[in-house]
Amino acid sequence: MEKLNPATEGVSFNEQNGAPPTENYQAEAGARRGSIAMNIVQNPLTRSSHAQCVADAEMYAETHGMPEHKALFGRAALVARDPSSFERLQELDEPERNALVYERDHKWHGPTMLWYSISLCAIGAATQGWDQTGSNGANLSFPKEFGIDSGTGRDQWIVGLVNAIIFLTAGLM
Repeated sequence: MEKLNPATEGVSFNEQNGAPPTENYQAEAGARRGSIAMNIVQNPLTRSSHAQCVADAEMYAETHGMPEHKALFGRAALVARDPSSFERLQELDEPERNALVYERDHKWHGPTMLWYSISLCAIGAATQGWDQTGSNGANLSFPKEFGIDSGTGRDQWIVGLVNAIIFLTAGLM
């Protein structure tokens, strides 16, 4: 069993690792307490300079057979580098900036057929899940009920076909 260090007994992990004690972060009564958590997920594009980010994106476009789009890739990388401040980027032209503003302000806007497809796929996935659950449960009893529980030869093929029929018929649709 691990022994506790008497010097750190009663001290939180964050305090042991340099973070100030949480009582310093108490908010006013009724207000939400501030977080002392550290964001461990970092945007990799922020690790390089502005110019290096553009150069890397343009190089990517060239090496993947899209040299005619390298300027667009560079501007897109700048937007991805700091999505919340795209309006301040000098490299974007007005139609691009307007399109990004529209996308930010109308998150759920999309063609009717897109939403129809998403809904249809979601319902299909739920139905498939129910079917799979039913067949999994049926696998516990139907082979014995129909005398095909030997697990070899023809019996094995029949049980496999029953399990696969959902997917085989879905493939026909």
